Amino acid sequence: MVKDCKIDQGIGMTVCAFKDDWWGCVMSSSAIDSADVSDRKHVNEVAMEKQALEEILQETLSGEIQIKDGMETIKSGLNICILALKRTGSGSGSGSSSVDWRSWLLQNQNFRLAKSLDNISQQIDAELAIANQHQVEQKTPGKSAEERKFCEELKAAEVMRIHLVADCVKRVRELIASPG
Repeated sequence: MVKDCKIDQGIGMTVCAFKDDWWGCVMSSSAIDSADVSDRKHVNEVAMEKQALEEILQETLSGEIQIKDGMETIKSGLNICILALKRTGSGSGSGSSSVDWRSWLLQNQNFRLAKSLDNISQQIDAELAIANQHQVEQKTPGKSAEERKFCEELKAAEVMRIHLVADCVKRVRELIASPG
């Protein structure tokens, strides 16, 4: 669904709604005793959450979505990673979870977070290089001052969107590097 949709805000809102729903499940599972972890229903729910999360992250963080057009979608996926990386499971205590989402995310064999971050970083570099090239081209004669100003504002907005994603990637990498 993510790859087929061309409306960033729409898919970004969908991924954000998924994040909110997933986070609600994570928070509600915080109240589960370690004795309940063996409960078949709970185990099935966690397996479904993991599968859905894996699919969302694979689609949103593949590095195949153009950042200037897909910022909301990519940021939503990165925000899920930020929450997961902050969520270590211990099965007891306030705010803990029976699932260690940090370990799950970092060790997942089907979704490789580090590779996804590398792909997005390469996309960031490529799009910034293109944006810089366009800024040089905008200074060429042949366009009215109004056209040049509009193009400059548009490029500035695109560059800002790229930098927002870059900041999220940086935050995810910081969380990976910090001890759980």
